[in-house]
Amino acid sequence: MTVAITPYRILVFFAKTWTILAIIVILYSALYLPQAAESTDYVMTFYVAGHLVASGEALNLYPGPDALSFTGAPFDKATHALLPHLPQNLTAAYMYSPLVAWIFTPLSHLRPNLSLLLWQGLSLAALAICCALLAALTQTRSSDIFFFSFLLFPVFISVWIGQLGIVFGLLPLCGGYFLLMKNRPFLAGLAWSFLSLKPQYLPTVGLVGLALALVGRIHCLLGIVLGSAALFLANLFILPKEITMNWLTSLKASDATYVTGLYTVPIHIITSLPSNLLMLFPVSQRPSLKLPFYSLAAALWLIGLWQGRKLARSNEDWSSKISLISALGLSLLPLVPPHMLYYDLCMFFPAGVILAGREWTTPEGDFLRKSALMAWASISLYFPFFLTVNADVALPLVLEAILVGFFVALLIFTNKISVGSAR
Repeated sequence: MTVAITPYRILVFFAKTWTILAIIVILYSALYLPQAAESTDYVMTFYVAGHLVASGEALNLYPGPDALSFTGAPFDKATHALLPHLPQNLTAAYMYSPLVAWIFTPLSHLRPNLSLLLWQGLSLAALAICCALLAALTQTRSSDIFFFSFLLFPVFISVWIGQLGIVFGLLPLCGGYFLLMKNRPFLAGLAWSFLSLKPQYLPTVGLVGLALALVGRIHCLLGIVLGSAALFLANLFILPKEITMNWLTSLKASDATYVTGLYTVPIHIITSLPSNLLMLFPVSQRPSLKLPFYSLAAALWLIGLWQGRKLARSNEDWSSKISLISALGLSLLPLVPPHMLYYDLCMFFPAGVILAGREWTTPEGDFLRKSALMAWASISLYFPFFLTVNADVALPLVLEAILVGFFVALLIFTNKISVGSAR
């Protein structure tokens, strides 16, 4: 039997080809380019953090309480001492909880490039599980979803540089979403609580949990709160309390990364609306502008929460409610947290699958699907742009404007649904 060549099959072929090439690049870099491997986020951050915990030097994870920069901090010095191929001009910084560092202690006993390779393998396995969960809910082949995921460049980059976004982000997000769609809200909340290991992801699921709680369904929010509290307490029991306190005080230095300019992050990889807006102004003015810009972000989140509550109260079926409220939360990811980088947009992947995989029968629904695909394409096209265009704050702001437009499209569509259901 011959298989008809459709635009969909052509896209799958292209995605499959690109995925294979991307995995080859990932494997080759880890095995044969030691300097490139040591410069990845994984080795510079999580491998070294795990090594410090394993060797009894956890006190070197964080800078002092008065530090406003990570340059020259104990962690930065330990990283350069441990990694001989690391360029001296790179500053190593660890901004995550002590628990995350403890999780990486087993992997720190391997050579850096082999540890990176194992983590990349775990990330690909976690991505495959996410695709299987989404496929079970959308009636789409999991292999197709896996190949499509690499068309969203933040997914590829997260795997390549060994970031946490797949294992500690997408996996609990998709697991919790699957459980919630199966009407297991408390277990979904427990799964989502693991996002507290990368806290900037919490506003997404917090919106869903709180929207449901406002209409009397508190189990999901309860699971998020109890699970997050248990993970925080684990920091205190597994490692000395002093280290957890050092982590909390180091958050000031983390914020200084974006505000004071003492340790600069390249402008083009910052994809957080509050931070992008701050970058429009001189460093001396940024501290005074934090409150209004962070308040704007909070207002956007509250608008999304209000719309989520309206959806939760509507007469729509449970599946439609959860998918749309979840998409609302995900659409706010680059607009609300103050600290987001380009690779963190890998979390947008489920939103594209959720919305593009549904059969909308109205013009508004078709427009929403096209808006989701446009947002997906914009995120991916942004990658070659920031590689070839001089770094400038205008570039990320253009991407943010497109993603704001996607959020507005979601608001319009969900408002029409909730109003129609109320009637």
